[in-house]
Amino acid sequence: MIVEKTDPNHSTPRHALVAPDDEYNRLLVDNVPAMICYFDSDCRYLYANRRYVEFYAADLAVKGRTLREVAGEEAWQAMRSWVGRALAGEAVSYARTHTCADGSTRELEVTLIPDRDAAGQAQGVHTMILDVSERRRGEE
Repeated sequence: MIVEKTDPNHSTPRHALVAPDDEYNRLLVDNVPAMICYFDSDCRYLYANRRYVEFYAADLAVKGRTLREVAGEEAWQAMRSWVGRALAGEAVSYARTHTCADGSTRELEVTLIPDRDAAGQAQGVHTMILDVSERRRGEE
């Protein structure tokens, strides 16, 4: 989770990266009906909520690992160009089918929002993923 911290004297960076640091914020972020994460410009996770970790990594420690390591090669190849666009500063949304370890598939809607520094350069990406599999099945 990215928490905006503003210094009234503007002597510190406008944004500071922090994981939810109190029980209420952790509870809130872990229980929204979405997978949420933040990764830096090297595609290393700085934060992932409980739903994200359960979906992609089970009990794997995510912080500091790369998207490719956690999501796997197939998922990385599916998201790679979108991630590149977000790191280039473009907000992007896309849908994709994810194949789980057990062979089942999930329909995902992904939104990537660049986190820009004071110069406007993307220093990381806020990510929200919705599993829309049940909704899609109901539409068929």
